Amino acid sequence: MNLLNLQLSALLVLDPLSVILPFLWIFRLEWRYDAHRIAGILFGYLFIICGLFLFFLRLLPGFSRHGLIWSLLLMAFSLSLCLLLTKVKIQAAAYTLFLFKNVSDSASLLSRFLTVLITSHNPSIPHTACVRSLELLLIPAAVLIITAVIGTRLRQAVYYTRFLPVWRRMLLIPAFFFLMYYMDMGLIYMPELRPDDYNYNVLLITLFWLICVYTVHITTLQILFLITQSFALKEEYRTMKIVSDALTSQTANLQINLEQLLKARHDFRHHLAILKGLLGQKEYTAASDYLESYLGSQESCDTYTYCSNAPVNALLNYYLQTAREHSVNVTANVCLPAALPMPDMDFCTILGNLLSNALEACLRQEGGIPAISVTINSVGQSMITLSIRNSYSHEIKEQDGQFISSKRDGIGIGTSSVRYLTERYHGFLNFSHGNGIFELCFFKSIHEPRSTLKYIENFLLCIRR
Repeated sequence: MNLLNLQLSALLVLDPLSVILPFLWIFRLEWRYDAHRIAGILFGYLFIICGLFLFFLRLLPGFSRHGLIWSLLLMAFSLSLCLLLTKVKIQAAAYTLFLFKNVSDSASLLSRFLTVLITSHNPSIPHTACVRSLELLLIPAAVLIITAVIGTRLRQAVYYTRFLPVWRRMLLIPAFFFLMYYMDMGLIYMPELRPDDYNYNVLLITLFWLICVYTVHITTLQILFLITQSFALKEEYRTMKIVSDALTSQTANLQINLEQLLKARHDFRHHLAILKGLLGQKEYTAASDYLESYLGSQESCDTYTYCSNAPVNALLNYYLQTAREHSVNVTANVCLPAALPMPDMDFCTILGNLLSNALEACLRQEGGIPAISVTINSVGQSMITLSIRNSYSHEIKEQDGQFISSKRDGIGIGTSSVRYLTERYHGFLNFSHGNGIFELCFFKSIHEPRSTLKYIENFLLCIRR
């Protein structure tokens, strides 16, 4: 095998890998299978791609890997593979794949541009070999840089905007650049042309193309990131308001209880004197009635101490007391220290969204007795577990593994926030429903590696059963 054939084979493998691998890395927490199985499926996919390429090469003489038909087939196969391996929605998956395809194509175009500059000063350098060598160098470098720069922000944007139709419109941008490249830009540098066949207009068009592609993508991604930030800030503000209202409500209840306690202490002596008088007259029935009347008059606003963490305790009092006022059976088993193994605000965001959804489901329940059960525990200083069970009677709708909001069209913002925070802290989140009971389990650990989460998941499920 000569050098050109070896380079062509390497590029044939690099072409799909340059879009699939960064996609799998960015959405690694959305994998359907373990790493070994994904690697096996990916190896089989590359084998099929090589076979298809050889088939088209025999069927169509002069067939090139840069042809539009081949590239469309390759993107269709890559998209199908990524949907098979991950839980990412099709619009977001297609946008990401076409985005990295634009990066790969731009690196290929830059390689041809640089080859013209190099061979114009040294005509003895083989043109085609130089192009392919630069492609093998620049394509992986460009993909790695873009993945490192936008990977985290793109993943956050997908989690926060899954319920929005923005991805259908975002997909048009990289798809447009893809078609333009293979219908126009990719043809201005033909391997069989020599450097003296090009002029400065071609070089200027190349530079303009590269600047245009990266400028548009950077701008759109920045806009998408700002949208993501706005949703994050909105969710943070909503959580802070809930916690603030809960603390205010708890403070008011404590003040009422204190005032009632002071008043009762002041009047207690008088009531004792009356009881003493009735007992001295042997009016036992009257004394008993008076005592029962006195105890019944002592109204109090119940404030529970669920745990030592003030924000969590206030949040639990806020939602569970509201549930009790609406005749919802409440069961709470909470064991949390004052200092949590994650920021209070983030855990309150998770807890507040889940309690809000549970309370809403109970208030909408038709027939039966609504009920909410909350279990929160901490293990050492690094682990925290949360389990919430609630009854429901309405139909629960799902889309792409996400629950459809009952308040608006599309995926609920609260659920997306919970999933995003779970990912941020390398946690585990499981939803299940059936027989009129909706249940979720949240697990978070700082020090436990992610490879052990499956074991912990099974352990928690066994305990729950």
